Amino acid sequence: MVCLNHVRQLALANYYYSSDHRGLLPHYDRWLWTGVASEAVIGGTLWGMRAPSQADARPRKNYAKNEEIYKCPADAGLRKTLPGVSEPILPPVFSYTRNVYVMDVMRDSKKWGGETGIGGATTYDYLPFEKPPVPARTPLFFEEYEHSPMNDGFVLNNEYDFLTERHNRVSAPAIGNPGQTVGKASVPYHDLHASTIITKQFNRSSSTSDYRHFFLAPGLPNIYKK
Repeated sequence: MVCLNHVRQLALANYYYSSDHRGLLPHYDRWLWTGVASEAVIGGTLWGMRAPSQADARPRKNYAKNEEIYKCPADAGLRKTLPGVSEPILPPVFSYTRNVYVMDVMRDSKKWGGETGIGGATTYDYLPFEKPPVPARTPLFFEEYEHSPMNDGFVLNNEYDFLTERHNRVSAPAIGNPGQTVGKASVPYHDLHASTIITKQFNRSSSTSDYRHFFLAPGLPNIYKK
């Protein structure tokens, strides 16, 4: 499947990036960097992953030059700038979204003390690639639902984040916001393997549920459960 090959290539690009940057992943947001540090990625032209240590005046190394691998060929969804904004942006320029939730859990549960950033300040924006306790089950990123109220390139685990169901879809009753079908999404993991997963249960679960938590951050305590 072309999409699965795309996420494998992006996972490797993240890994190569980390090899050049003390084992750290790209910035959770700027991994979808457009070429201008202050420019929002949505609607922009993807340019690969920017090094956090590089100032604007320095040459940047592009770890994922092929723009095609940022998008699933079957992704025909509309993109919106912010929740509640009805004007779509066409065509979509990316289909995949980083798992930031595991980074937040590790920070807030004191399993990770952050990293030293520019100027010596502690930053929590660059997770070490091999830091999650169960890398073979920890998603690196996902295919986000193509009509999500917010598709911004990273998953925080909230009421706006859903996974796509466009692969191997079958008819099913309505399952909340994501629509009328049940299908699969492509997911690469922190051990660099990739697979397709059925996304119905994730999309139907609340953002504080054990299912969502242990899918996004396996091996870590559900400290946000109410």
